[in-house]
Amino acid sequence: MKGEFNGMSELYKTMPELVPKPFTWGKFSTEVPETYFFLAQFIDMSDRVPEPNQLCSKLAKLHRISESPQGKFGFHITTCQGRRPQAVAWESNWTIFFSNLLRHVIAMDDAENGSWHALTRFEDRLLSHVVPYLLDNLTKDGRVVKPCLIHGDLWEGNTGTSYATGQVYLFDAAVMYAHNEFEIGDWRCDYNKIHNKIYTRTYLRHYGPSEPKEEWDDRNRLYCIYYNILYSVNHRSQGKAVRQKAFDDMYYLIDKFAAFPENEGPPRLIDADRAELAVGNDHTKA
Repeated sequence: MKGEFNGMSELYKTMPELVPKPFTWGKFSTEVPETYFFLAQFIDMSDRVPEPNQLCSKLAKLHRISESPQGKFGFHITTCQGRRPQAVAWESNWTIFFSNLLRHVIAMDDAENGSWHALTRFEDRLLSHVVPYLLDNLTKDGRVVKPCLIHGDLWEGNTGTSYATGQVYLFDAAVMYAHNEFEIGDWRCDYNKIHNKIYTRTYLRHYGPSEPKEEWDDRNRLYCIYYNILYSVNHRSQGKAVRQKAFDDMYYLIDKFAAFPENEGPPRLIDADRAELAVGNDHTKA
């Protein structure tokens, strides 16, 4: 709760028209169950999916105007998705920072859902070969990756539209300073309604892809892997299908950029082994 309050406060300080004003947080005096509160401005909102142009123009503005106080990636306090902490210690190098994020959720996934040998082999190769290749390319030829303030858990359930003004607001943030493209990696995930490509296309009209542009989709797939693994951790009852999606995306990227020697890599999943993700999942439940 402390992380959410600090994250929402950072968003409000940077762009007050984007989030309800946070007031305070704290712990109830009763010890069982351990309970916390977070108080913010009340805005009567609809839960309909956000209007794409308004959401994406505001999000692009946030990414463009925000400035990391450290000039680094991360955040000054641990933030969480659900109850799961994110590895957001300050780091000046984006490749290293993202690698730390990904290793952290991989470790939580193994602890929560058990080891899967083929997935572990892919994770190791992704971290050792694909992540450095794709993310180091962002800073070649003198290019710089700006640490942008991101919401960090931006699916449609964490947005609302004011009945009074029609303005889109964001809440329930998992804030950090990161590469702006990392924000919309979550939109690639199949379980989100915001998966509709109109959102990604609209965002890219307001904030174009980083160079090399031809690797944008591969980076988007890489960033989506983080969100899928974290979803697997937070939603154990539904996690197998999402874990398999992360496996598929790793297979694709490794095959493209760092293929195993012939007959040495894990095989593709076959249809008979696939779990099905239920339609209409409630992201708030495990």
